Amino acid sequence: MGKLKERDYTVFTVIRMAKNRALGTTLDLDPRVTEFYRRIARDEGRKVYYFTDKTMDRVQCMDLSKLKAEDILTICRRGSNSTGVVLASENHRRLCFGYSIGENQIIICSYISAKGSMHSDHPDEVMKSMWLGNINISEDGVEISPYTLFSGISKLCAGANVRFDKKDGIPLRKILREVQKYPDAFMSPDQPGVVTFNVRKLAEDSRVPVSRGEAMAHNYKYDLLLKVLRMFLFLKTASIIEQTYISEGPAGTKAYQRVNGELRGYVQVDSTWDGDITVLNPFQVRGHFRHQPKKDERGQWYRELIYIDAFMKKGYHRRATKTIQEEGTGR
Repeated sequence: MGKLKERDYTVFTVIRMAKNRALGTTLDLDPRVTEFYRRIARDEGRKVYYFTDKTMDRVQCMDLSKLKAEDILTICRRGSNSTGVVLASENHRRLCFGYSIGENQIIICSYISAKGSMHSDHPDEVMKSMWLGNINISEDGVEISPYTLFSGISKLCAGANVRFDKKDGIPLRKILREVQKYPDAFMSPDQPGVVTFNVRKLAEDSRVPVSRGEAMAHNYKYDLLLKVLRMFLFLKTASIIEQTYISEGPAGTKAYQRVNGELRGYVQVDSTWDGDITVLNPFQVRGHFRHQPKKDERGQWYRELIYIDAFMKKGYHRRATKTIQEEGTGR
């Protein structure tokens, strides 16, 4: 694995812009994300994690279909008021995101990266193209919001306070005209006058070229945000299991440092992250979520969400990196 540099990952550019209060409204269509920018900009104690390609393959198999917001929010009870940054390799378009865990809310803002693109003549437009969107997890549910016009329009129709960039005005008006032209495809049959976008359907409809292009971008970003959610859940809920995997490289265990723009001492999330002892006869165990009874700091019982990845039980001993990290620095 080559050296990691801050300039290759958009999330660090966003953190610098947040520190300098230079984000403006372009990347902040959802006012709730303002708190995320404020927290991640000031928190120098944030950890940086790097997912190897093999770990990304494992994460992709995670089934989220039966998971509820209340399950995910158990993460807040064991790691509230913390922030972090997560990175993937160039094979995954340098997918990266920052997260902020509050007392009863989790906010994740995600980006893709293109090396050197931030030095173009129009960095603001480049930034918009690399911002995937955000994931907001609260008692109201899990809200996945790709950064596209469709997300903004849907919230606007629902009466939410949404800000649009001035440059979005022309495509926005074109989309609304296309909606009016084909109301059978884009208007709610149960609620006359209410716009309900079937984005998957729009992406296949040749009658609406502007809406179709925006819908394709929406679907692409939505699928990547699902991958981001899986990465976050794996990072925070992976249970220590008995398994055999070959590590892709040494796992970092020192505090995160930045030396001339180069990342050092980050925590590598590889096949040793959640792997510990294995002894029994070999057999395959499928990946699954489980609710583990635990006591919090006040001695009250709650059910902690943990993820147990698929693994083959057979022979070797090694302490999991996650255990080492938690013993050395806390959660």
